[in-house]
Amino acid sequence: MAALRHRSLLRTAAQRAANSPEKRHSMTILEKLRADHRESVALLATIMAAGDEQQRNILFKQFLHEFIAQTKAEEKEFYKMLRTYEDSRYISLYAEQARELAISLANNLAVDQHKATELWTAQCQVLKTMLEQHIREEEDAIFPLAKEIFDNGMLRRMGSEFSEKKKKYLR
Repeated sequence: MAALRHRSLLRTAAQRAANSPEKRHSMTILEKLRADHRESVALLATIMAAGDEQQRNILFKQFLHEFIAQTKAEEKEFYKMLRTYEDSRYISLYAEQARELAISLANNLAVDQHKATELWTAQCQVLKTMLEQHIREEEDAIFPLAKEIFDNGMLRRMGSEFSEKKKKYLR
């Protein structure tokens, strides 16, 4: 029964990619990142709500794999381009540092063998809060700036490249 429950909670990255709006090439990178943001925060909330340590291990491994893939693709296809413009260089570097801190905390949480403890849950809440803050800053400040710098066609091309890179990193 527990294995069945774990399977129902888990959807592989490949399944989500096949069924998600990301599959459509007409989405901009900003739309794709927004969708990823919502999914990451929701998955962290699910992890924290799970009481079973084994369930948390499985779900957190999934989160980390997807989070790393998403951040690598985001760096290559979004922030690398933004940094080439003087108006967005500093904010891009700031966002990169915030992502690096979140990745570091996520990696520390991944190696902790005791994911059902209050300490682990508190640290996971810190990660979730960090991500939510980064998402607010990115969507409220960086996305509007990107819309000023790049036309819609370029944002769509970046979206397609982002999806391809993310799929590559998920393998």
